[in-house]
Amino acid sequence: MINNKNIRLFFVIFFSVAILSKPQAVMQYVKSALSLCYNNVIPSLFLFMVVSNYISASCFIPVLSKPFRWFARLMRVEDNHYPAYVLLSFVGGFTVAAGLLKKMADLGYNRRATQLLSVSMVGNSFAFCAFAVGVGYLGNFNLGVMIFISTAAAGLITAFVMSFFMEYEETRPLAVAQQNPSLVESIGEAAKSMLSVCGFVVVFYCMCEVMLLYINNSVFKAILCAMTEVTSGALKVSQLTGANSTAVCLCISFLPACTLAQTAYFSQDPQIVKLLFFSRFLHIPISVLVFSVLKNLFPVAAAVNAAGSVVVKGYQNSIEISATLFVISVIFLCIFDSNKLFTKQR
Repeated sequence: MINNKNIRLFFVIFFSVAILSKPQAVMQYVKSALSLCYNNVIPSLFLFMVVSNYISASCFIPVLSKPFRWFARLMRVEDNHYPAYVLLSFVGGFTVAAGLLKKMADLGYNRRATQLLSVSMVGNSFAFCAFAVGVGYLGNFNLGVMIFISTAAAGLITAFVMSFFMEYEETRPLAVAQQNPSLVESIGEAAKSMLSVCGFVVVFYCMCEVMLLYINNSVFKAILCAMTEVTSGALKVSQLTGANSTAVCLCISFLPACTLAQTAYFSQDPQIVKLLFFSRFLHIPISVLVFSVLKNLFPVAAAVNAAGSVVVKGYQNSIEISATLFVISVIFLCIFDSNKLFTKQR
């Protein structure tokens, strides 16, 4: 009988046999994965995780909530923690976001609301997109920034659209006791989280490399890498497509198995994974569309080397820009005319 337990057992047996049959190759894969963590994952995440852990327990939450308070109101959330956590998620990435989702559940957010709000929070950090992907893989810092903006905007838009189809209780301001953040504890939590992240990266990297031994088609290799682990996946997609930035953006937008597993582990809510997976069907086309618009708006910045900076050198009209502006206009017309989300109802 085919079920989830039998499928997992099959994969465990398959990789056990692969490890025993090719021990030298697997050892090299582990070394490569550790090198990937050392050169890319840890430098782009660790310090941001420390800062996020410290700030999330500080008195700065009301201040940090201001940039995204408008979006929280769109999502029917009046509490200051969610908009502040959105900002911290953009800074720290999906690992920080998953931990913050756990804190939101502890604060009193109902489970269904937390699952929906996760769509706007779980994604790759600015540092990873700008430095690891932009500078490291594409040789262009600006393209990394554009990829981050595209995926972050797609997360917010996808969550807003899904809020019309998922019923959940409105979240009101929560009474929380004043906390005294500790830098030492923040560093310790970040170190433990970083160790777990590297463990996930090593395991899924090795799983991907073992499966690649039996695949010869380069397209299938790129798809498999993108579906397994984001760091190695983005690198392989960049190499196999000749550093095609749109293909890399699509890869970053797709949440691979490693990311979903880490989200389930740190948030301690496996049900979040299902919603995040299905949200990608809307998230991916939106992120690719926004990325295409940004490349058309900043054609010079998209073509310069990693030392360049994003500046407006000219404006180019295209079907992507026109379609995006039309969608934005429709959304805001609906907001102002029907939902009255920005005006108080008497």
